[in-house]
Parts: sequence; structure tokens; C-alpha cells
Amino acid sequence: MKVLIVGTDPNGIGGIETFSKNIQKMYPETMFLVSYDRFKKKNVNNIYYIFKHKWLGYFLFSLLFCISKKIARRFLSNRISALDLKYDVLIVNLHFDHFIPIFMQVKSPKFIVQHTHKDVLLNNKLLINNDIKLLKIITSYYDVICLSSFEKTILKKALLLEDSRLHCIRHMSPIKIIDHPKVKNNKKIVIIARYDNAIKRIDLVINAMSSLPDYHLNVYGDGPDKALLVNLATNLQNVTINGPVSKVKNVLDDHSIFVMNSESEGYGITLIEAMSRGLPIIIRNTYASVPDIVTNNGVIIDKTWDEKNFHNAIKLIENNFQYYSENALTLATRYDFNTIKKHWDALLIFPND
Repeated sequence: MKVLIVGTDPNGIGGIETFSKNIQKMYPETMFLVSYDRFKKKNVNNIYYIFKHKWLGYFLFSLLFCISKKIARRFLSNRISALDLKYDVLIVNLHFDHFIPIFMQVKSPKFIVQHTHKDVLLNNKLLINNDIKLLKIITSYYDVICLSSFEKTILKKALLLEDSRLHCIRHMSPIKIIDHPKVKNNKKIVIIARYDNAIKRIDLVINAMSSLPDYHLNVYGDGPDKALLVNLATNLQNVTINGPVSKVKNVLDDHSIFVMNSESEGYGITLIEAMSRGLPIIIRNTYASVPDIVTNNGVIIDKTWDEKNFHNAIKLIENNFQYYSENALTLATRYDFNTIKKHWDALLIFPND
């Protein structure tokens, strides 16, 4: 099975990159088509770049799309044709809308993968941006992979797609499930996220730690708002802002509670990773898939931030720690390699069974 994934460079760090690498784990002949080469360090093979030079590629992409989308797409189509890629299935990571029209006439099965919730997907200027023509192409030529049954219901109504064109496949955890629940709360809280505070709202959790002197918060990641977060934590002895983490499993095993406080998300692979290591989760109810992620394995707090609700969630987990940890591991089995591969095989290899 040769899969071609179009969009994000899998050498990067993030949920979409992890998803892409997981597909290659399931189907080793998977290839990646990427706009231009951004990374010196390579840890993934079978990548084809439309432009080998980062700045030349960025400049040409920006210039062509400023002049005319039609000209830009024709130019890209010619560059892609010259690569002469052979594949059985096409997957487009829907963060790169300019590829969607280029591949619409391809005869191979074509899938678009949802990586963020419906409102961002449809309205964000970097995604569909309420482009009626683009929406028509998607609904006419592509099937859509939804993040959860909750998102599937919403997208079915928003895109007016037939049920047979919408498929629900959860993300896969790249981390092995621990073979026993955590039995002791070491009162260490962890956040692993991109330092984009307008979306991730890490600042709210940092400020809440002043009233939790018995707990310590470790934050891992990188991004434009690192200085802001470091500054917020300066006078707090129980908050540490760290750089990006490569050994996620080790970090999770050293903590007891995982927090995601985002204003919006798709599904959040770090949440799946946390479940796999038995960590109870605290999450804000800000996107449709939240009830699919947390079912007696943590606490869902209100969409509108309230520091008291966060403190109550910490206390509830503290008083029922092993219960939440056991449930986290039970739910984690939904994301293991064999389970997710069966879903993908059913869709890609045995679609009529």
C-alpha cells in the first residue's frame, strides 16, 4: 500500500507531524509531498520537496499566490507532475488548502484529514476561509476523516456530505501503554504544548498555581510566547518553563496530572500520550471532541475559565487518583497501533468488507 501524504513536513514537531509519521508506521511505503525543505535534521524518509531550498520555496510560494492563485496552482501542478509520484491513496492534511484543487482529478482514493475543530477549519484564513469554491471541490472529490463521532456529526451538517463520505478514525498514540495504573499522585502537573498563548492559554494555569503551593507545574514546548510565559512564572517557585521535549514518555512518567487549557484544538495527540501512561487529564470544554477524550479519566472544566473550577478539578483528581488513572489506561487502548491500523485497513484496503 503506497500512501502519499500532502502537506506538513513530518520532520517537524506537532500533532499533524505525529499523525503523518504514524501513517508511515502503518504503511512503510508512505511518501510525503512537502512544499519546501525546512529542516536540517531529518528523521523521516521518502520525502519529496517541491522546492529544495527553504527561502526560495517560501518566496516563490508567497509571490505566486499574491499574484494569482490560478497561476500558482498551475505552477505547483507542473512541479508535482515532474516528480512522477506513484501511489495508491492520497491523504491531504487540511492545513494546506492550495493542494486540494491540484489533486481533485486524481483517480486514486482521496482523503482530507481534519486536524482542528469545525469553526477553525471553515473560518481560519489559512485554511478553508469560507471559500465556497474550495468547499465545493472538497465535497465533490474528497472523503473526510473526522477526529471523533462528535466532529463527524457537526461536519456532516456543515459540509452537507453523505454519511458514507465521512469517516471517523481517532489518532494513534506513538507511545506504548503502561502495564499498570499510577498508584501515587506525586503532585506534579505537566503541560506539553506549543508556546502560542492566545490559543493554548498556558498563562491561566500558571497564574492559578499561586494557590496550589503543594503542586508543581512543569511546562514543555517552544514557540513565540516563551518569554511571556517565563516572565509570568518568574515569581512562582512551583512553576518551571522548559524547552521542547523529545523524550515525552519519560516526562509523562515523572508527572501525575496532564493539563490542556486550549481555546481550540482538534484532538490533541499529547492527550492520547498522557492517557497511555496513566495520567488523569484536566481539559477545558472548548471543542467538540472533549467528551470523546475525557470519560471518567479526568475532569472537564467549563469553557469559560474559572480558577476555582481548576482548583476543584485538581482536588477531585487528588481524592480519586487511582480511579482516574485506571480509566485513562482503559481508554488508551482505543488509540493503540493495532486498533487504529484495523480502522485504516478497513478504509483503505478493504473498503467494501
